[in-house]
Amino acid sequence: MKIEIHSIPKIIACQLICLLSLLIQLNAQPGSQYWNSESSLSNDWISQIEQDRDGYIWIATQYGLNRFDGYEFKNYQYEANNPKSLSANWVRNMAQDSAGIFWLGLYLGGINSFDPKTGTATRYNVVNDAGQELRVRTVFCDRAQSVWAGGFPGLFVKRAGQARFEFVENISVSDIKEDHAGHIIILSNNTIYRFDPKNVVFEKTVEFKGEYIRRIYVDKNNVLWAYGTGHLYKIFRQNGQWEKEEIIIGNYAHSGSFFDSPIYEFSKNEFWIGGGKGISILNRNGELIKTIDYADIFPKGKPIGKALSFFEDKSGNKWIGTSKGLILQSPFSERFEIKNIIPHLDEFSNVREILQIENTLWVSNPRGLFRIQIDRPDLPPEQILTQTSFSLLKSSDGYLYAGG
Repeated sequence: MKIEIHSIPKIIACQLICLLSLLIQLNAQPGSQYWNSESSLSNDWISQIEQDRDGYIWIATQYGLNRFDGYEFKNYQYEANNPKSLSANWVRNMAQDSAGIFWLGLYLGGINSFDPKTGTATRYNVVNDAGQELRVRTVFCDRAQSVWAGGFPGLFVKRAGQARFEFVENISVSDIKEDHAGHIIILSNNTIYRFDPKNVVFEKTVEFKGEYIRRIYVDKNNVLWAYGTGHLYKIFRQNGQWEKEEIIIGNYAHSGSFFDSPIYEFSKNEFWIGGGKGISILNRNGELIKTIDYADIFPKGKPIGKALSFFEDKSGNKWIGTSKGLILQSPFSERFEIKNIIPHLDEFSNVREILQIENTLWVSNPRGLFRIQIDRPDLPPEQILTQTSFSLLKSSDGYLYAGG
């Protein structure tokens, strides 16, 4: 059974969240367990969760790397007299290559490769031409099996078959993506660069003067998007020149940073963008199709919330997690319905993530984890966990993990 997992964009500064790990055997009755640094985890602050080829769950923390086998945690940390241990304890981010090796970016520890089968690390000395050591912000593995690392003072790459990282460019790197042609897209503050590994060509695409770009995104049609403080841009090449087109979403633009807003690509060639006053719907060309005011979504007399997450289930239903409830739109109707709002207890406020597994929707928010039977709309949502829950992950062996 193939499970598709969708999550809202996360604010980079808030990715270090305290893990509240929930283990639910999906084929059995709901049950939960809670772990923290007083029990099994090496640290409460979590930067990333991944799953390896064998189904183990790996958790990056401020104090080491944790492996969970469904029963207990095994911790991997820096050991002073062990050169095969991690070079530092704070694992800021990680990426997995095609061979199943984890590449770790460590705070004040550079880059490590980590073999999950042996539990050993290989340390890499990553320096630029002036001898400055990389302070890692992002690690990325491309389809050609090259490993990219970025931060200050630059961009580095270890190509497949090479033993060391080579210095590519002296820029501060905050995000790395790959387009469908294998070009590496690099975000550096207010400038986006493109690197062609095949022809070894590094070029500036566009610059956003006076604006700090938060995130870049390559969609299913290989279109590059960038969003920052209140603006969304489509990046394209025309007449041999790179151009940027600002997407006009009018008064619906987020009042602060667009980085806080959900952006979701639905199957019917639509981008939905949540803003401060409503939702903007764009086509794949970046053209504004329509806007939806939040006041038109919520029933009269109900508190009006803002969109925090979007999700499309396998039946084509559009789900909107808001700060004041969960909303459903059927594919056969333009009408929105409020789904199981509990206004007095406010259980469904600030919905952060929605995950569908067969006919069940799992909904996470600060008040806990809820289960909704899609084929039984007459049943109220069932609360499975009362602790804060934000992130959801379905493992290959039938377990659901929730991080809060």
